[in-house]
Parts: sequence; C-alpha cells; structure tokens
Amino acid sequence: VAFAACSGQMDVVKYLVEHGADLTVQDAEKNNILHLLCQAPASAEEAKAKAEMILFVLDLASSDDQKILLGTKNVYSWTPLKMAAYQGAVEPFKVLVDFKRSTHWNYGPVTSCVYSLNELDTFNDSTSVLDLVIQSPSQKRYKLVQTAPISQLLTEKWRDFVRFYFFIWAVLYIMMLAILTCVVCYRPTDLSLCQVPGNSTAGNQSV
Repeated sequence: VAFAACSGQMDVVKYLVEHGADLTVQDAEKNNILHLLCQAPASAEEAKAKAEMILFVLDLASSDDQKILLGTKNVYSWTPLKMAAYQGAVEPFKVLVDFKRSTHWNYGPVTSCVYSLNELDTFNDSTSVLDLVIQSPSQKRYKLVQTAPISQLLTEKWRDFVRFYFFIWAVLYIMMLAILTCVVCYRPTDLSLCQVPGNSTAGNQSV
C-alpha cells in the first residue's frame, strides 16, 4: 500500500484499504506511509501529487489511525510533519499543518484557526520543526519559513524575545565604533607629547 501511495495510484490504495490493508505499518526505519510521502519531491508536480495523496490516505483512515499516522516517530524521532520540514517538502508540510489545525469559525473568506505548537516549537526538543528547518539541506527550506504558522511564530519570537536585545546590542556596537573612530582621528601626532617626564633613561651611563 505504501508503494502504491508513493507512485500515485489512488485507486490501488483504496482497493487495498477496502480489503484490509493496514495504513499504520512501518518499515525498518519505523517510517509509515506518511513519512514516505513526505520525502523530498523532485518537482512541483510531484510535491502537489504527494500532498493530494496524503489527504487521500488520511481520509481513508479512521480517526484512531489518523492519530497513529500523524504521531508515529521514526528512528530519528521524526513525525511525518518533521520529516516534511527537514526534507523541504513544502506542499506536504502545508497539508499536514492544516490537517492538524483547529478551526474556530469561518465567515466568508476569513477563517480563525488555532495551530498546536507541540511539534513546531517544543521546549527542550532538538527535533522541533524550527530546528529541523534550520538544519535542512534543502534549498526549499526558505519557503517553509514563509508558510503559516511558521512565519507568525517567528514574528512573535522576534517581537517578544529578540527585538529589544537586538536594538540594545546594535546601539552599543555603534557607540563602540564611534569611540574607536574618535580615538583614531584625534590621537596625537607629536610623539614627544606622549613622553612622561622623569621616565626616560640615558643611553651611555656607567655605574
């Protein structure tokens, strides 16, 4: 079933699930079907196809299986969401984040949603999504920073924890440069003015 999903065969996946296939099985590295679908896509079309397949698989799964699929960790302690973040799979990442969000209300094109930070910015977790995005070798990691809720999370962190200290250190740095510039520009050019009286020695004195 995982092979059929990764190759984009929705009808085969549906047939296998209807005939008892288990969507929660894992491979030797404890990756489930969502982990495999979150591998780095080769093109934009493949990324879109994998995102659609993720939604299709989650729709086929029961509510209990959905929790298992989304919460399963592989040998690196990565959930499918973290795998997508590290691999730079933007479309699968968006699908997983949006699937896990809680919608409060909708009014026309406006939607109020709440995102869980359990995997996005977990305290004392070296494998949180933010850490994995920074460590990711993918060139598409910059697009992940621009997605919701990562962009909002970084904005809040900047405003609450970084901005004040950044400006303090910036002011201190500018003051240091100004002082060094004044010292260099106004240093004495006549070296005789730097000599201290009584602190000179004669060259040929005998005892």
